Formats: sequence, structure tokens, C-alpha cells
Amino acid sequence: MNKLKQWVVCQPFKRKLQWVIMTVVLTTVASTLGFLYWQKNDQQRNDFVRTNLALAKLVAEFTVLPVVFDDSKGAEDQLSKLWKTPNVAYVLLEKTGGQILTNHDPSNIAAAAPTLADNQEWLWQDHYLYFAVPISHEHEKLGILKGAYRIDELKQAQYRELHFMLLVMLIAALCSYGLAFLLRSFAMAPITQLDRHARRIAEQPDMSEPIIYSAHRADEISHLYDAFNLLMSRIQQRETEILQLNRDLEIKIRQRTQDLEESRHILALSLQASNQWLWDWNIADNILKLDAELVSLCTTLPPATITIDWFNEQIHPDDQLRIRQAQANLLCDRQPNCSSEFRLRTVNGDYRWIHSQGQIIERSPQGNPVRMIGTQTDITDRKQAEIELRIAAVAFESQEGIMVTDANNDILRVNQAFTKITGYTTEEAVNQNPRLLKSGLQDQSFYEEMWRSIELTGNWEGQIWNRRKNSDIYPELITITAVKGPDNVVTNYVAVFNDITLTQAATAEIERLAFYDPLTALPNRRLLMDRLQHSINMDRRDGKQLALLMLDLDRFKAVNDSLGHLAGDDLLQQVAARISSRLRDVDMVARLGGDEFVILLEDITLPEDAAQVAEEIIAELSKQFCLSQHDNVLIGASIGISLYPQHGDSPEILMDHADAALYQAKDAGRGCFAYFSEELTLAARERIALEARLRHAIEQQELRVFYQAQVDIATGLIIGAEALVRWQDPAEGLIPPQRFIPIAEESGLIVDIGSWVLHETCRQGRQWLDTGLPAVTLAVNVSAHQFQRSDICALVAQVLSDTGFPPEHLELEITESGLMGNQSNATTILNNLRAQGVHLAIDDFGTGYSSLAYLKHFPLDVLKIDKSFIDEIPFQQDDMEITATIVAMAHTLGFKVLAEGVETPEQHDFLRKKGCDMYQGYIKSPPIPAEEFAKLLRSQNRTMSVV
Repeated sequence: MNKLKQWVVCQPFKRKLQWVIMTVVLTTVASTLGFLYWQKNDQQRNDFVRTNLALAKLVAEFTVLPVVFDDSKGAEDQLSKLWKTPNVAYVLLEKTGGQILTNHDPSNIAAAAPTLADNQEWLWQDHYLYFAVPISHEHEKLGILKGAYRIDELKQAQYRELHFMLLVMLIAALCSYGLAFLLRSFAMAPITQLDRHARRIAEQPDMSEPIIYSAHRADEISHLYDAFNLLMSRIQQRETEILQLNRDLEIKIRQRTQDLEESRHILALSLQASNQWLWDWNIADNILKLDAELVSLCTTLPPATITIDWFNEQIHPDDQLRIRQAQANLLCDRQPNCSSEFRLRTVNGDYRWIHSQGQIIERSPQGNPVRMIGTQTDITDRKQAEIELRIAAVAFESQEGIMVTDANNDILRVNQAFTKITGYTTEEAVNQNPRLLKSGLQDQSFYEEMWRSIELTGNWEGQIWNRRKNSDIYPELITITAVKGPDNVVTNYVAVFNDITLTQAATAEIERLAFYDPLTALPNRRLLMDRLQHSINMDRRDGKQLALLMLDLDRFKAVNDSLGHLAGDDLLQQVAARISSRLRDVDMVARLGGDEFVILLEDITLPEDAAQVAEEIIAELSKQFCLSQHDNVLIGASIGISLYPQHGDSPEILMDHADAALYQAKDAGRGCFAYFSEELTLAARERIALEARLRHAIEQQELRVFYQAQVDIATGLIIGAEALVRWQDPAEGLIPPQRFIPIAEESGLIVDIGSWVLHETCRQGRQWLDTGLPAVTLAVNVSAHQFQRSDICALVAQVLSDTGFPPEHLELEITESGLMGNQSNATTILNNLRAQGVHLAIDDFGTGYSSLAYLKHFPLDVLKIDKSFIDEIPFQQDDMEITATIVAMAHTLGFKVLAEGVETPEQHDFLRKKGCDMYQGYIKSPPIPAEEFAKLLRSQNRTMSVV
């Protein structure tokens, strides 16, 4: 491919132009002829299909009577009109039941004929046009007329036309070649003329005068001529510019020479401004040329000729030997440069520190130094700064941790105390950000406020929690100071800190003694009152409620008096541990003194929640205690309860009312609890008793499943039922679900109840199928607790396997709250259930916070409109509009719609007009036992049989 591309590129332009013209002409001719050929063939084919298919349909109409009366002779007579046609390959007449009434297939083609779809009348394949024409009478299909036409003659005609087209293409190719040759000659003529002009210009030695050629053409070639003339003009212009540049360059060289001389003068001034002096040592003559300012610094009467020996005598006696030795080493070792520091005596008799550096710039043919030049600088101030830095370095290594960072907060230096406190070595800390010590106990706002103070005042001092290298968190008292330069811009930050772990430990011990009971380590009265006041303030703001439980131990005095104070203290510690084990992290238990405890329950939902905690604590403290020296110690507890805001809005009032309730509990016989209000006490005890009875009812199988019919709104037939749980109590009779379902959900019993209802419903459904009742869909409610906290998928699979109930007849109803409360796993769970063949419905739609737009992502089948929207139809226009909108949108998303709580004909008619699919309610049937629902199904079945 690359060789072909290279060959094409190397071809002359005129040949490429000829190829382009031929390609365009041939492409145009081929496209036109191809389109005409395709259009004619397609028209011939369509005419052939339309004509022969019309003939087949006409014959099919005349075969209706023979098919109806099973007259094969008549059918053969009618079909003979068709098979006598020369291009008919075969034809047969087949009745609806598959019986062939008559056929004509001399070549046995029908056996290999393809099968046409129900709505397909013809098929063009290979050498035949296959057709299948239905025979019907008054919209009833009686049979089908099948056959095939030969299309060989049509294809031969098309081949002849194709040959003609190819001949035309060949003629067009020859014509295009001649046309391309003529057009190439016409197009290349001006280019050839321009080539000759260019060669003449190249041969002319004199380029001073422009040569102008005019092509006299208003096309791209004339533009090329103009560009060529412009190029020649630019070349002459560039030659003139180059001559001018040469003259300008000579001027710049002279200017640069002057600048060099000025630079030398500026260098001398710069050395003077930077407090540096130039020296030049002629080693062969031992003559030293010094800057006049340096000489005047040393003496007021310099010698006529300054030698290196004279200069060495001005150096401090302690430095002379070292400097002379350095000079000797330079001369002997042939070192190219030198650098040294020494003290030089001034005219005032004091000494200044001098830094001298120089370089050998000239050597003899033997390689010996001949001349050396360098500079000398007064570094007295730097030496003094170094002394101060050494002093600062000693102070830096103090007992306090010190950390120095740059303006970007990258650590530059730390001291040994830093390493001792944090555990990070200097190598580990340098170039790191101080955030490596961050503990995470302070939030972002803390650091923002700290840096705001540093920016405004230049420093910040306070306590902060940091993390050591070993991950231990420790408190420190730290001072951060910003270091600013002469321009008032921060250059560094210095942090000085102390580890105050021991100090805080001592403070914490003082606080423990002040706020905690030393025996039980529980909060004391002081801390309790502070916490209670804070909780009241928070609950007043958030609209929440709390409970205060005052607990007094029964028979504690007898244990303390009979077994001793050590046993009494042991008992109090165990009591504190047992109470704490029954509380949440947000709750609090405190010891007031003696055997009296107070429990603070925050953020309770119902007043009965406090009673439940009280019952658990009383039961826990009624168990045996094993003391260090005694076993089987039994005590009891009485508890008084006050509630905020029902019983008071201050700590003192709540404490007094809890104390009063405690005395009520003791008067009631001890070992119990009492609210400050008698009504709350009775209600709480009734609820606790009902929960215990419910647990017993589950064990004794006192629960029942009732069924409420679900009706197809278009036909009025029962197509399903919703399974509803009831409690058949031996003493009270039938207990409605609104009494025990909330308790079951709060206590977690709803999971066991839901599993039992699912199993019982599937068992009953299987039994109805076995007795011959029609199959209906049985809907089972799945509570939010069951959906979120149990493996509902495994449960459904197990129940279906145990009962043998068909999964396609089971529907699970999930509430909006249950679905939206488990969004992360909802789609996975629903897809698993759908894969098992179970139908899914969203229950009580409209009462939660979901939307149809969100529900469309879940694999749901049915949407149940909550009863609250149906109750006020047709009296509330808003409910009617909302219901109609839900129905319409649900259908758009592919959901079936079922309305709950339909009780009046007006509601039924409205839902039917709006296209609702199903309904359930008392208008058809209330929830009834399984036996009665079976009778209802049998009654409907008998009615349908009569009809």
C-alpha cells in the first residue's frame, strides 16, 4: 500500500489531473446508470409481485364455497385457472385444520418451500415468488392458498439490461479518457508558460529590474502569475534590507564597545556599593594592588609599594600563621583559587572580619602562578549574627517543643523536645505539613478561627489535641507566632508547645471527684442536674420529650446491715453495672447517694417507652446477686417516672415529681413503677401486658388470616384477595390489628408474624387449588421491619418450596416507607423476588414521601391507591383529581392500579371511568375467614357456569 502511494505521489501533475477528470466522469456515469438499473429492476419486481399476488387473491375468493362445503373437485376447477398460468410452479389449497383440499405440484417444490409468517403474504427467494393468501368468510379464516411463481424470465431480462449497462460504461470510459486528455492540455498550457518564464528569470544575472508577465486569465492561474511576480518583488526588497542590516550591525558593534567600557566602570561602582574591594597580586614581583578604601581602612600612611608581606602584618596575630600557610599551599600545590576568613586591624586599632577569595588568572610556561585577582568583603556583621544564632540554637533546644515552618506551612526545623513529645524525628518532620499531628478532634471551624487570629494579631495561644507518631492523642498548650519580614509579609511561623497530659489528668481527677460518685463511678447529683438542664433546653428547641426515672432499692438496708458495708458497696457497684447495661449510649444513670439512683432517658418517642425501660431494669435487679463473700442475694427496685414536658419544665420540678411517683410505686407494693400521672401508669402497664399476651398468642397459634376480595373493575370478577392478620383471643375475642400491629412493630414481633402470615396464606392457596377452586392472586403485606431487617428473598423461596404454591399467584405488598427506608438494597431485593416469579405491589401509595418518578426504577407490577384518597370521593374535588392523576401516571409507567377502601357505587363508577384496573372494599366484601372466602369463590364460579 505504501509503495502504491509513493508511486502515485511521484507521477507528473498533468497525469494526476487526467486521472481526476476520468474518475469524476466515470463515477458520475456509473452512479447514474446504477441508479437507473436499480430503479427499473425494483419497479419490475414490484409489478410482478402486485400482478401475480392480485391473481392469487382473485382465485382465493372463488374458492370460498369449495372450502366451506369441502368440495375438492370445485376447488381443483378454481385452482386450474391459476396453475395453467405458465410461470406458476406449484399451488395448493389448505384448510384451517391443516387438511390439503387440492394441490398441483408437478416438480415437488412445495416440500422445500419456506414457511411464511401469519401476516406475511409473499416472499421473494431464490428462483421463486412464494405466496400465501388467506381464505376467509365474514372475518372467519377458512383456509389458506399457497403457491409459487417462477421468476427466471424476469431475472434473465434483468441480466440483459445489466450487460447493456456495462457496454455503456465501457464507451463512457473511452470518451472520458479523450475528454480528460483535452482538458489536461487546456489546463496545463498556462502552467507550462509560467515554467518557461521561471527558467528565463533563473538564467538572468541582473535582478535589479522586475520582470512582469501577464497571463491575461481571470482564474487561479492568473493568481499564480500574480504571486510569482510578487515573490520576485519581495526578493529584491529583502536584498535591500540585508544591505541595510549590515550597516546597522556595524553601528551596534561600535555601541557595544562603548557599553563594555561603561560596564567596567559600573563594576567598580558595584564592588564599592556592595562593600567589596578588588585586589590584584603580582606574584612574581610580590606587588599587591589594593582598593584605596581598603588601604585607608588599615592605615593613614601606606607605603609607596604595598607587598603581600605588609598586608600579612595587618592581620590578627592569631590568624597570620593560618593565612601564610594557605598562601604557601596555593603557590606550591598550584591550586586555581583560594578562600579564607581572617581578622584585619583597622586604623582605630580594632579588628574587622574579612572574607577574601581569589583566582589565579595567569601562569608561567612552567605552570607556576604569576598573577592572581580577587575580592575582599567585610563580614563583621555576619560573624556577629552567627554568634547570635549559636546562642539562639542553645535556646532552641529547650524543654518546650519548637517547630518552625515557612510561609506555606512546610516544616523547616524542629528541636529535640518536639521529637520527645511527638515521636517524630527531625528527618520525618522536616518538609512535612503540621497536619501530620492532626488528631481529628477539632473541626474545620476551629482551625479557621485559629488562623484568623494569627492573621489579625500575629499570634495565637490555646489548647489543642494532637496525635503522636504512635497514634496516641495528647493535649498540648501551644503558642503560634507569625514572623514577618521588612515588607510586613509573613516569612515563617514559630510554634512553641508543651505536653499538658499530666496537667489534664490531674484536672480530670479533680473533675471526677467533683462530678462523679467515687464508689460506682456514676455521675453524681451535680452532674445530673447540669445534664438534665442541658437536655431540657435541647428538647425544648427540637420539640422532643425525655423521661426521668428515680430508682430506690428495696431491701438494701437489710443487706447492708446484715452482711456489712463492704458487701453493701459491692452490691451498689453491681447494681450500677446492671442498670448501665440496659441503657442506650445517649441515656444517663446517676447515683444520688445511698441506694437511690436516677436515670435520664433522652429523645423518647412515647411515654410508654420509659415504662418498658423501667420494667427491664426492675426485672434485671430482681435477679440474684453474687457478692464477694455471699451468694444468692436478692433485692428489688421501685421506680418513679416523670416526663418532660408533661410533668414539668425544670430539673427541680422533674426531680420532685419523679420522687413523688417513686413513693406511689412503693405504696403500690414495691417492685414496680409508677408515673407521676395515674393514667400514664395504667396505659403503660396495659401496653406491656398486651405485648406479653401477643407473644403468647403467637406461640399458641391464636392468629388468623382473613381475606378481602380484589375485583376486576371491568368484569366485576374476583381475581385476587389480600391476606389480613387477625388475633382471636380466647378471652376478648377478635382483636383488631390496629391494637396489636403497632406493638408488634415496636417490639420486633412483626417479623415473626409476617413470616407466619406468608406461610399460612401460601398453604391456604395451595389447598384451594387442590380442591378445584379457580386460581386467584393472593396478596401478602410485607412490613417495613420485615423488608429491612430480614432476608425476605430466602423466606419467600422457602415458603413457596414448602407449600408448593405457584409463585405467579403470590403478590407481595410493600409500603412506601419500607421501600424508601432500604433504598440501597431495595432494587436488588425486588429483582430477586421478581426472578422467583412473584408479583410486587406498592401499598398505601400517596401516604409516604416517594414519587412515581422514583418508583419507575423499581420492578413493580401493581400500585395500590390508599383508602384516604377514596373516602371523600365524590365530595372532595382534590381527592378526585389526585386519584385520576395517579391512575393516569401509573398506567404510563406500566403499573396496574388497585383502589383500596371502595365502599359506595359513586366511588366505584368514578374509578371505572378513570380507567382504574382493580378495587377492594366493603362494597364487594369485608375481610372474611378462609372458609367464607372459599364460598364466595364457589358462588362466583357457579354464576359464571350458568352464564
